[in-house]
Amino acid sequence: MKKIFMKTLISVLVIGLSFVGNAYGADQWLKGKPAGTDSPATIDDTIQVNNNATDRLLADYREGCAVSYSSATTISVAAGQIACDNTARSLRKWRENTSATSVTFSNLDVGVEAEATYYVYAVSETDATTFTVVVSLSSSAPTGSSYYARLGSFSNDSDLDIDSDSVVDDAGLTVADGAISTAKLATNSVTNIKITDATIDLTAKVTGTLPVGSGGTGVTATANAANGVAVCNASGYITDEFETYDSDWFAASASSTYAKTHSLGTTAVSWTLYASDSATGASNVFVLGDAYASYDNMQNHGSFITDVTTTTCNIRTSNRIAAVIGTHVPSGGDGWTSGYLRLIAVALD
Repeated sequence: MKKIFMKTLISVLVIGLSFVGNAYGADQWLKGKPAGTDSPATIDDTIQVNNNATDRLLADYREGCAVSYSSATTISVAAGQIACDNTARSLRKWRENTSATSVTFSNLDVGVEAEATYYVYAVSETDATTFTVVVSLSSSAPTGSSYYARLGSFSNDSDLDIDSDSVVDDAGLTVADGAISTAKLATNSVTNIKITDATIDLTAKVTGTLPVGSGGTGVTATANAANGVAVCNASGYITDEFETYDSDWFAASASSTYAKTHSLGTTAVSWTLYASDSATGASNVFVLGDAYASYDNMQNHGSFITDVTTTTCNIRTSNRIAAVIGTHVPSGGDGWTSGYLRLIAVALD
């Protein structure tokens, strides 16, 4: 009897070991699962595996919610969707804002506004479908919030104004000044339709050679005296690689002296003196050459630059501020006794 029992037991164990059930890996998405043919005993496990895989995929989900500069007192967070975790990242809340949110220091979690770097968070504390925004000195978690996601950061300067160049969006949806390198910008990846008018400042920020075929000059873009390339600043004047001076139009009359402060720091200067009968230079503009003497009546005509120093010069007019010819000459005269002058100077070193 004992031998029969042992044989039966061994047979049952062998048969049992010959069956292999489904094995589920926590790191895999079970495509097509659960299926209608699955055992009810495995459905809960299958669903949990797929839930875990989905959770890993969407744990840091963010669409939109771009952080950008609005003014010296305001940051904007664009419309979008965000997943807000608790500190342990064991619970998540999915939130959506359908319009942009203006963020000021009234959104500060604790304390008062100061000169510092601040971090911007989406927060989901209330029972709602939307998120609110909190500003915090902490780079890891806002004070008083349990469900949050960091969106970006910015700096406040000594005047307690938001520095427009300091705004950073953590998802790279907006870009802070100096954040793009050649390694990050693919060829032909930026088109005109993606660029808002007057949003790109190229002053002293372009290096390398600009090919003629791409609209460049074929010379090194760095502006300096060595390669003879100049760029314009925001006011439309050549940058300090070629220091310039513009007196703008001023009223002038014969036999007078006009002192000008050019502050170019050198006497190696290229001067151009203009004359016009219009206060804005809208008509009859002449580029003046050297003054000359009319030997028949012993009068000097024209205007000239004298007494040049590294910071100042004088513009002297003779019996005529400009010796002009043709229909522009007053009846019976040989030049203008009054009008308008403009001096433009470019430092050569």
